[in-house]
Amino acid sequence: MMKNKWLGKVVLALCVFWTSSSLLATEKQPLIVGGSAISIGTAPWQVFLRGQTPLNTVSCGGTLIANNFILTAAHCLQGFESYTFTAYAGNAYWPAGKTLPVIARFVHPQYDSSTLDNDIALVKISGTLPATARKITLVNESNQIAFDNEAANGTTNNLFVSGWGATTPNRKNASDNLLGVNMTGIADTQCLWNRDNSNNYVPEWGNIIICANSTGTQGACIGDSGGPLVWKDPSRAGDADGGSRLIGVVSFTWRNECANSNYPDGFSEVSHYLSWISQTLNQNGVDNSDGGSGGGGGTPVGGGGGGGSMGGILMLSLFGVALFSRRKRLS
Repeated sequence: MMKNKWLGKVVLALCVFWTSSSLLATEKQPLIVGGSAISIGTAPWQVFLRGQTPLNTVSCGGTLIANNFILTAAHCLQGFESYTFTAYAGNAYWPAGKTLPVIARFVHPQYDSSTLDNDIALVKISGTLPATARKITLVNESNQIAFDNEAANGTTNNLFVSGWGATTPNRKNASDNLLGVNMTGIADTQCLWNRDNSNNYVPEWGNIIICANSTGTQGACIGDSGGPLVWKDPSRAGDADGGSRLIGVVSFTWRNECANSNYPDGFSEVSHYLSWISQTLNQNGVDNSDGGSGGGGGTPVGGGGGGGSMGGILMLSLFGVALFSRRKRLS
């Protein structure tokens, strides 16, 4: 399929890439555009992922889904095999978070770096989570249906995204403090990223991403890649977590700027990957116990599919300012 339509989109692989010399200056980390500072209690599952070599550093967001596993974006890991990664958990000011070494990485086997299809990955960490950190529950298929109905019916501000990425549309002015903002889910059939060059809806693309937007200048940006998109289950509003469910992983936005209301942000749709997540965790020593951490109950990861092809997405990571054929990374 022709992909020239997507040349106007930017991969927001929300990673930040520095040389050793730039580390001597203030490091600009990924942040949310138009968001507000939040406490770690608002998003206790949020982690900062940092990869390093002697010369370079790359960073992304991530989400605790077990005591020893983090869900993130594939584009945050692929190509950085020589980097040593560390997670920082339990503090909205990420440099003060507890450091947890990454001991294994699992990129989705059908991830396509040229299109950003299946932009999802897992990392295994060692160590004990601080009391201020807590794993989040994943959406299940009924949650996804409920969210899809909300999107079709025009429910607003039903999603929440957080991160340490850039705070301006031109991808500048980041800080080290966690920011968050409400966004509105868009029906798959209405999202421009799910349409081909003839403006026809492509279900295969709609099945693997969630689109979200805001009427103002708000959204994910460089450095937010891999972070959580959270939906609250109305039927579980009375729970300690308010029914919070991880529904998406920050993946991409428009190439030219962040938080442009004409171009929604794109998130890998977690429900599509539940089988792969469950299998990977179970085969690699997942710890879902309640003891020794700030974690809650076990993470449900049943059901769902594993693959899919989307035809090209732009990551939200900052690796230089790499441009992809369809969308822009937010890392």
